[in-house]
Formats: sequence, C-alpha cells, structure tokens
Amino acid sequence: MLVTFELYIPYILGGIKIKMEEKKSNFFKKIWTSITDFEEYEEFAAEKVSKAIKYIILLTLIFSIVIGVAFTYKFNLAINGVKNYVNENIEEIKMIDRKIRCYS
Repeated sequence: MLVTFELYIPYILGGIKIKMEEKKSNFFKKIWTSITDFEEYEEFAAEKVSKAIKYIILLTLIFSIVIGVAFTYKFNLAINGVKNYVNENIEEIKMIDRKIRCYS
C-alpha cells in the first residue's frame, strides 16, 4: 500500500512543495528488509524517531519472549532430570539437627 503526502521544505528548496511516496509495510517486512537490503537504511533513517523507538521496543519484546520461552523450557527439563534422579536413587531424605541427610 502506497501513501502519498506533500512535504514542504521552505529553506532547502526555496519553498517548493514536493510529493513523496512512503511505503507502508508491516513490522516483519521491515525486519527482513533491514537484514537483506542495506540500501533501504536511508529510508529507515528518514523516519521519525518515535517510529525507530517503537521498532526497537517491539524487536526487544519479541527477542525477550523467545529467549524467555527457551530458558523456561530448558529449566523445566533440568528440574525434571533432578526429580527423576531423586526418585530413582534416593530412598529417604531426613533433616536432623538442621542438616539434611539422604539415604539410598
């Protein structure tokens, strides 16, 4: 989807109105373009600072969710491994005089 708008630059071009076209693309297309097409960086640099901040926040959020899910999965596997070891190898656990004693 192309959006056209008029840009007024009084000092640079002596008050001439220019028509520019802005490409509307979704977040994932912007990520792919930023990875694969280095010539598009000029267009990204021309965007507002608020768009760049939103882009960084959304990118950070996505990476945080992916890393959090991976960490939770690995932690769950480790806990299940410890639980299975305790169930198979340790018969009795007692606390005597504030010391834990394991009997197998």
